Amino acid sequence: MNLFLGAMNNKLKYYFLILLFTTLHSTNVVAAIASLKGDVKIRQSELDKYTSAYKGQMVNNGNWIKTGEDVFLSVIFLDGTNVKIHQKTEIEIKSSRLTAKELKTNMYIAEGEAWSNVTKQGEGSFKIETPTAVASVKGTEFDVLYDFNSSSTILKVISGEVEFGNDDIGSILANAMEGSEINKDTQEPSKYKISSDEIPKWQNNIKSDWGFNIIPDKEGQLPINTPLRLTVQIKNLNDNSSGNDFTDISTVESENQYIYLSNDNTTWQNRIDLNINDGKATFYVKSIEEGIGSIVISAKNAESQKSNFDFYQTKSQKIDNQNKIFQLAKNKGYTNIVSAIENMNLESSKIIFGSANIDDIIQKIDSNEYEIIKFDFKKNNDKVIVVLEIKPKMNND
Repeated sequence: MNLFLGAMNNKLKYYFLILLFTTLHSTNVVAAIASLKGDVKIRQSELDKYTSAYKGQMVNNGNWIKTGEDVFLSVIFLDGTNVKIHQKTEIEIKSSRLTAKELKTNMYIAEGEAWSNVTKQGEGSFKIETPTAVASVKGTEFDVLYDFNSSSTILKVISGEVEFGNDDIGSILANAMEGSEINKDTQEPSKYKISSDEIPKWQNNIKSDWGFNIIPDKEGQLPINTPLRLTVQIKNLNDNSSGNDFTDISTVESENQYIYLSNDNTTWQNRIDLNINDGKATFYVKSIEEGIGSIVISAKNAESQKSNFDFYQTKSQKIDNQNKIFQLAKNKGYTNIVSAIENMNLESSKIIFGSANIDDIIQKIDSNEYEIIKFDFKKNNDKVIVVLEIKPKMNND
């Protein structure tokens, strides 16, 4: 891990700064999650891991969305297009803005089903692609199902018209109340009439029954490394009453590596399972560094919810951390750093690359679990920037 420190010399300030280098993702917002039922998962790209989504979350170009069993959601695009995603579906949202309200959208279904109500397109376009077919529309209500096991793509058009096919076999134009199916063995696309009984109905029943009220013991800013007790109260979204008859397991997940969760205020993780009985449960949250962090809570047949927390270092925590870094430099013989930061005050601190705090770092160095690779400083006007780099000690036995 890399640790960066700095100091305000003329004001006797000791400044603690961590720099984070990470892969840049597109921040091109193209849609938002309008509703969801169950623990919907979202990731920024194929290289990222899935995390829990929440109602109102912005969806960017290149995001992937995944639903499990009995999990559904609705996504509203900037042009007003509504896409509802079925259970057991994995889909990539590929879309870019042409104008403020016009999009070029080309979604990819790796597995599963999506129902779409596409607004009338001007200069924009809307396509859904699967491994075996492409559906292209200009203003239509339709459903696309891709069966991964049979490599079959099934189209059902409710209104409007859809161009459907692929480059190898050509395409057909399916109109209202018509369907088509393309798989790896299809030689030529064809269409057939469908009845009202064959129109999917699942998209009309994806509203969650339950929601969450998360009630903290304390309001306002929170000191780092200090547990906050949270109470979860289930609410019935149909009438906003207390859901005291709800008993199930929910998932609480941190969106930030430095935010930790615990069921019992002893064992801390970035993700926990929470047993909710009679509509209530309690858990704890804490942070090992300053800043705003967030958690997402989700459960079966429930609308996931995000909560934000603002963490800060107290004056006593800053003094304590300053003394520990000062003593580390002194004990390890870094007299130049001792002279540079002596008689200064710590202003703020963060940790990056790994989940640790100052106590963890020094303890691992003192116990010979970690060794110092770099412990150096440089002056920048009235600041002193100190760099501490450590790594696990290799066992040569």
